[in-house]
Amino acid sequence: MIILFVSECEKAAWKRSRRILSRYAVQIGRRTWLARISAEGLQNIRRELTQAASRHTSVACHRVKGRYQTELAWVVGSRRHFSRNGEFAFSHSATPLPSVNEETAPAVRLLNHLCILAGLFHDLGKHGACFQRKLRDENSNQSDPVRHERISLLLLLRLIILTALPAAEDNPPPVEPTPKRRRRRVAGANHNLSKPALGLASLKDEQWLAALTDSKKIYEALHRIWKETSHDHWRELMPIEGSTLRPQWSSAEGDRGLAPLLSVLCFLIISHHKLPDGHEDSFAPLEKTYLNRSQELQDGLRLATDYRPAWSQSPRWVNEIIKHARRARYLLQEHALPIRDRVLWYSAARYMARCALVLADHSISSQAKRELPVRPQSAQAQVCFANSQQGQLRQTLAAHLERVGKLSGKAFNQLHQLQHNRKASTIETSPLALTVPIKEEAFSWQQKAERKVLQIQRQEDNAKEGFFALVMAETGSGKTRGNRPHSSRR
Repeated sequence: MIILFVSECEKAAWKRSRRILSRYAVQIGRRTWLARISAEGLQNIRRELTQAASRHTSVACHRVKGRYQTELAWVVGSRRHFSRNGEFAFSHSATPLPSVNEETAPAVRLLNHLCILAGLFHDLGKHGACFQRKLRDENSNQSDPVRHERISLLLLLRLIILTALPAAEDNPPPVEPTPKRRRRRVAGANHNLSKPALGLASLKDEQWLAALTDSKKIYEALHRIWKETSHDHWRELMPIEGSTLRPQWSSAEGDRGLAPLLSVLCFLIISHHKLPDGHEDSFAPLEKTYLNRSQELQDGLRLATDYRPAWSQSPRWVNEIIKHARRARYLLQEHALPIRDRVLWYSAARYMARCALVLADHSISSQAKRELPVRPQSAQAQVCFANSQQGQLRQTLAAHLERVGKLSGKAFNQLHQLQHNRKASTIETSPLALTVPIKEEAFSWQQKAERKVLQIQRQEDNAKEGFFALVMAETGSGKTRGNRPHSSRR
């Protein structure tokens, strides 16, 4: 067989490899040799190169395969000069390639700011007294009466009411009692649909975004919320078991409900742990998803006023809210965007913004174990925390909200770039460790499954089509590695 040798050795290893290769092959270039040799002779060359190898040795062996093709047989020494197929990079640079400055669409940028705002508000409900008490009690494993994402939604809407509708909040219109009418009950209908809260139904997106750009109003509203009680001030926002979320987000009857962008923001906050279960067509999640014990509703909505809230821990949290609300409002004013198309915004929020928010929340929460623990009895524990581990507090709520908001924006941009193949790194070949034959009996099922998939594709003549598969195996059986050959089939 015809063999090509390429030596990229350095220093003394270059002289040793040249001496060995010149005994068996003809040097046809400064670092290239050509030989017509048998398989036994090729093994002797590799053995001698391996015995004389050092960290400066790098010799690639190519076998001529056919008339127009070569195949990499092996590499002795360092592989940093060669690719997986034995190709040599004659030059390299650490300078990044110039990127094409393509401006992101205004609608995508607007959704990115909504995703960041959702990250800044998503765990606001962890100010609840039940949640903070649970963090400080190592033996407590009981769930909260009201899930913290539902309280986050309530506090956000209450903040918007106090900042965007202060006049309406201070002077509510009188409510006239209406006589009850006898109605026929229809099976499957929801008879507890609540009306939108005071003024929220008529509030436009520009108005609530403008309200979140005023730092004075925000701080005044937050301090007021911290002193309020649920049964006196949150009656129009309190959960009611058996109904949809209050206020009603949207309706098929028309534009009744929250403003489109506000409803998208509410969706991201309420769904960062559990997907809403309810009226899919009108985007009206059910309260039962977020109420664990409705009989303890008042206790579940009580805030942890014994500790310092997030906005008193760090002003950066409020500053980030103001910055991104201002940018979102600018995009809304300067560009003609399809705001009324709720289906479009909800689809983008589900498949891009929510993924980015969930990824950021899990990533930041997983870093809590590396932070300095705080004992619940210490003076440093007199603030609201977001996470705990083994009875020790970790990660303050202010830091958690700030970091999740920042990371969710980055994750959203990366998902958008990946979708449009911008700056997206692609894997052309599998790592060498995943291509070697499997010898362990416990993992032999991977090769059997791969052969079975190939057999089915050949029989049904759908080798170019995708397929749906479920891999069910216990922990430690090699599912991660076993999924690789199946997912790489084209």
